[in-house]
Amino acid sequence: MKRKITLTLLAALAILSSCQKDETIYQSTEATSVDLVASSNQEATGTQLSVTFTPHAQTATYSYAIGTEADLPKFEAGTLEGSVDIASPETKTVTFDGLQPGTTYTFFARGYSNQGTPSPTSMLRLRTAIAEPFDVTPQYATGSSAGFVLHCTQQYYTFRYALGTAADKDAFEAGTLEGIVTQNEVWDWNANYFDLQPNTDYVFYAQATDRANTPTPVLTVPIRTSADAPDAQFGIHYDDIFLGQYLISPNDQAGKLSAYIGQAGAMDNVMYNANGWHGDLLSMFASWASSNIYDTMTAEDGPLQMEYRHALMKTDVPLECYVLVYDADKKPCAVRKFNFTTPKYDSTLPDGTVTARVDNTTSYGATYTITSGEGTLGFIYDTVDKAFFENELGGDLSKLRETISTQTGRWAYSVGGVTETYTETAADPGTDYFLAVFPVNGNGFSDPNWGIGSMVRIDFTTLSNLTPSTPSSIIK
Repeated sequence: MKRKITLTLLAALAILSSCQKDETIYQSTEATSVDLVASSNQEATGTQLSVTFTPHAQTATYSYAIGTEADLPKFEAGTLEGSVDIASPETKTVTFDGLQPGTTYTFFARGYSNQGTPSPTSMLRLRTAIAEPFDVTPQYATGSSAGFVLHCTQQYYTFRYALGTAADKDAFEAGTLEGIVTQNEVWDWNANYFDLQPNTDYVFYAQATDRANTPTPVLTVPIRTSADAPDAQFGIHYDDIFLGQYLISPNDQAGKLSAYIGQAGAMDNVMYNANGWHGDLLSMFASWASSNIYDTMTAEDGPLQMEYRHALMKTDVPLECYVLVYDADKKPCAVRKFNFTTPKYDSTLPDGTVTARVDNTTSYGATYTITSGEGTLGFIYDTVDKAFFENELGGDLSKLRETISTQTGRWAYSVGGVTETYTETAADPGTDYFLAVFPVNGNGFSDPNWGIGSMVRIDFTTLSNLTPSTPSSIIK
């Protein structure tokens, strides 16, 4: 049995007093675990964190380390600097010194059996105390984006912030500065700004209010965007209503890129929700990239080529691309965001067209050959039970198209022309069917009548004698 490591947190008082964002990231309850317990008397200045490692009797040896969540692959590969190997199942309390106040650290632990078999890695996230009750620090800056970290203790129930210039302090204090954001009952937050001007001076303003409704002085954090910072640019190589191909290019200072593409706002709850990443996009995308989740892609020392398939297949759908930029040492250092859309609606496009034939009819189906016409993006097709279409759908082509496109149909992407061959094998013997094909033009599903006028229908009846079949999907 593999050894796993349990991480538990008993530092509730420390969390309340220092507003640490402590979290057990992975936990096991097996008998071969090692318990990790955070000390409840963490140093008030926020430069130390203590963790107690208590192996269970069946754990022979274990390793531990401190880093960031993105360091997980290095820890498991044994290359994370500062990793410590313990050659016996002894309990150890380890104090980690020289840490930065108000900073989140991740502790890794991995147990080993007598045969050297490693357990899955467990992780515990702890934040050091902040030096001041309300604190703002710059996190990153590129030529056109910047990020800031806000920390406060729970004595403050609200804070507000905005990005402006040195001349905007009075407007911020008066509450009239454009872009002021207010957060309530949140004690850890990251503010990210995109589409800034390069080589420009900005000032980040922030102010908290305690539970006696007494505001703090306005904090001002100056920052300058720099065209010489590690950065990336986004370009569209090819784009249609179904498929987009994109090229993300690093500048000379960037050594690595990771990127995520999706519908605009689709991941906002994960990125910005108080129960999610609190806007800490730098850490979040580093974690996504190291875990290869959410279709995040990475390229080192050169451009990143990405493809994205537009699930809605509609025009003018807002999309977003987030790019995690790494410095020359391959360390995450900045985040960029690019907004774009699927192609715009083109009223001049003709309807898509297809030609089709049905051959080799058997007791359980037939073979279809479907060829797309010029200007056709693709087509959706399926086998339809004639009685079901007439009795259940009332002969309504719109209902049939909806059923095929959202439930049972098969999609063929045909840019440049394509011939699709498919053999149906799940029909019933001696039954009337038809092949239904709905072509799609470059506007996709945006036109409410797409495919109706150019729909192709070919009727056939399966043979009555029995021949072998293979289960499939049929509209009936």
